[in-house]
Amino acid sequence: MSKLDRFLISENLLITYPNITAITLERYLSEHRPIRLRESRVAPGNNSNPLCSMAMKLKFLKLKIKDWNQRNMKDLKSGKAKLKEDLEALDADIDKGNGTADMVTKRSEVVNSLQEIDKLQTMEIAQKVKIKWCIEGDENSSFFHGMLNKRRSQLSIRGIMVDGVWIEDPLKVKREFYQHFSNRFAKPVDQRAHINMEYPNTITLEQQIDLECDVTKEELKKAVWDCGIDKSPGPDGFTFGFYRRFWSTIENDVFEAVKYFFNSGAIPNGCNSSFIALIPKIPDANLVKDFRPIILIGSMYKIIAKILANRLVGVLGDIVNEVQSAFIAERQILDGPFILNEVLQWCKLKKKQSLIFKVDFEKAFDSIRWDFLDDILKKFGFGDKWCNWIQSCLRSSRGSIIINGSPTEEFYFQKGLKQGDPLSPFLFILVMESLHLSFQRVVDAGMFKGVQLNPSLNLSHMFYADDAVFVGQWCDDNINILTHVLDCFYWASGLRINMSKSKIMGILVADDKVKSAVTKLGLSYAQYPFFLLRWKMKTLSIGGRLTLLKSVLGSMPIFHMSIFKAPLSVIRQLESIRSHFFNGHDSASRKASWIKWDCVLAPKEKGGLGSYEAILGDEGELLGNENNISFWNDNWIGGNTLKNLYPRIYALENSKQVTVCAKLADIALDASFRRKPRGGIECIQFNEMLVLMQDISLNPDIRTEGFGLWKVQGISVPLLVKL
Repeated sequence: MSKLDRFLISENLLITYPNITAITLERYLSEHRPIRLRESRVAPGNNSNPLCSMAMKLKFLKLKIKDWNQRNMKDLKSGKAKLKEDLEALDADIDKGNGTADMVTKRSEVVNSLQEIDKLQTMEIAQKVKIKWCIEGDENSSFFHGMLNKRRSQLSIRGIMVDGVWIEDPLKVKREFYQHFSNRFAKPVDQRAHINMEYPNTITLEQQIDLECDVTKEELKKAVWDCGIDKSPGPDGFTFGFYRRFWSTIENDVFEAVKYFFNSGAIPNGCNSSFIALIPKIPDANLVKDFRPIILIGSMYKIIAKILANRLVGVLGDIVNEVQSAFIAERQILDGPFILNEVLQWCKLKKKQSLIFKVDFEKAFDSIRWDFLDDILKKFGFGDKWCNWIQSCLRSSRGSIIINGSPTEEFYFQKGLKQGDPLSPFLFILVMESLHLSFQRVVDAGMFKGVQLNPSLNLSHMFYADDAVFVGQWCDDNINILTHVLDCFYWASGLRINMSKSKIMGILVADDKVKSAVTKLGLSYAQYPFFLLRWKMKTLSIGGRLTLLKSVLGSMPIFHMSIFKAPLSVIRQLESIRSHFFNGHDSASRKASWIKWDCVLAPKEKGGLGSYEAILGDEGELLGNENNISFWNDNWIGGNTLKNLYPRIYALENSKQVTVCAKLADIALDASFRRKPRGGIECIQFNEMLVLMQDISLNPDIRTEGFGLWKVQGISVPLLVKL
């Protein structure tokens, strides 16, 4: 009998060691499970195969947790009322002068218990709102509930327009969404074009062997730890916070289930089901097509996909050309826009008439043909076992749409890549690489004339994930050849150009020529709308405004300023926006500010609030917050890096790049070790590290100290983190 089996048999164990974060998220989404899971209790385990067995155990455990959670929440409410009564009685006795040392101690215990209950309730609301306000800002109930109500209102679907008729009947609304998305992911027509060419870069035999090797427990644990602990779960209802908290109990069951897939190459029915959450693309969305599908996949499949993605990312850099700048190691997505800007300025300087064609693919991820993906995997040299794994992941996919918390019936996916699947971005890049190779042959044949920057450098196209930009000389032949190549690519891959969202721009080209091309191709003019999020300042305290000012308003311009030098007038306008927001004034307000803005920006040691504060380490590195600092590799405590202070313990660590935040959030410091520390120097170093860590905790009260503080021996200090 495995540890998980014993865990399931004992409800007392669930009550003794609850994971509040995982349980509150699970409780929130447990009522949204598919109809096929609305069954009576089942015995844990299933002998058909380890994957099915694990799915049945999770299903059984989910029912247990739901029952426990319902009982616990009732007890929590009644317990809170009783604690308040006790506190009032104690305060009354103390006010009368009848207090004793025992009463003062008891009062402190009651207050601590109330604070713990409030903390749990705050965490639950924060999870529902999908913000980390309890960590990154001061607690504010009005803000919490305001955001929660706004989120519910935005995601609520009251009705849709069908053929000019407004429909509000819930069953009819669900049927329309089901038909729309089942048709979107339906099997494409059998007739398609084939790319008849050899790919110049393929994976080596050694890489193929590494990709298809047996899965290990270390690889499995890395995949689990790579997944966010509080992401919205799929139909099984379990987040990875649950997996990490109870890893010692469920590790063997999870490993057997994952190993079954890698040995058999099959995912049984029901083990790759997913929810499709609908996010409005536009305000007041009233058509089915106005909603973007975000797929919430089950935890077991996500682990399998994450392992495959971790293996795939290691070979992409060798087979994907440098024109692709996204999702590839040691490449920056900002390189593309930066190069494009330089090319535009070069064309103006050299007086070269040029075109820039920004292509938008219609429903890019949802339109990929699986047979085309299988063809290009084989052309890149991937082995039969790997191709079978990928096809099994795709063909076992089923989904149901969540409408106002209620799921539709399930349907099979027959094309497309799921947004939310760890594999999808990397598989899509391989598809785009096939477009690069096809278009490069056209350029090499002289059929498309790019921008000749020098005798050895001809720039014709750049890709950033699913975005593609083509540049070249302005002429009708170039435009015609480009649209013809993209049309052929559609017949092969399923990726169709969205002409209404694609844009063309002429450099030093007469406006009438550009307008003629726009009209001929059905393109749209480039428009640059800017949308600013408006916060209700009355719901935010000054601490909350400072936190948002530093973490949001301060970081929004970073993307653009990393490419372009901002004019002084723009910087002054940004500072004006930040100043008005901090003081709680409308942008047009003429109210006086009681604190000089330069004082707010000043470092804390000089009496300011550190809005522009940058803390430097011993060697002058710029430092940031606790989500970036490496627990082992950065000098953040003890006067040296922990890997140098405790080398024998560092050698036991499986996740050597773990952050301070993730490490201290774990159940124990040795939870991610490949084995427990043994006698001698290992125990000595581990005990020394425990002593060093015992007075360190995340400080939830940052009302006066700002963002990212830790409390060390009762003193709030800024946490130093490399950016």
